[in-house]
Amino acid sequence: MKKIGTPEAISGIMKGFEDRDRFVQKEAVKSLMRIGSRDAIYGLEKALAYPDNSLRRISIIALGKIDTYEAALCLVKVIENSDNKTRQQAAETLGKRGKSDVLDELMEILRDPKQPVQETASETLCKIVSMSTSVPVLVKALGASSRDVRKVSIEALWKIGTPEAVSGLLRAWMTLTGI
Repeated sequence: MKKIGTPEAISGIMKGFEDRDRFVQKEAVKSLMRIGSRDAIYGLEKALAYPDNSLRRISIIALGKIDTYEAALCLVKVIENSDNKTRQQAAETLGKRGKSDVLDELMEILRDPKQPVQETASETLCKIVSMSTSVPVLVKALGASSRDVRKVSIEALWKIGTPEAVSGLLRAWMTLTGI
């Protein structure tokens, strides 16, 4: 008997994406979410390529509930490559997650040539940064190309007000001004 979560089982579950019945699709996504392994995340990433909007939406929610770095990276990819509604949902999911583990990847997306992609990445970074109480994360965000992200970082560091936060602000200011 095969165990649930094996590559073979995940491959079988993924066949549910092709079913016309949305309930079957939803149950396939929920099964992969419960498994939560890298293979399951890969399966959910594949679901994001399907043309069905509702399948993409529930896959994004599932990736947000898995709450691993690998799942978050899938959501970051969605910000780069999907339509506006899907991109916004991925951004909201990452923002609610509030973890800074994909900070570098999001800061890289700020350089994307497409304005809507840049804006979505900036909004997501602002949400993550504003939820962070980690001074090193906030100091790192001061180097973002987005003015909004830098502003939120400065405000958060100012509110924290510890010597480490003030020191980070001063170092960033001296770097920017060339002092």
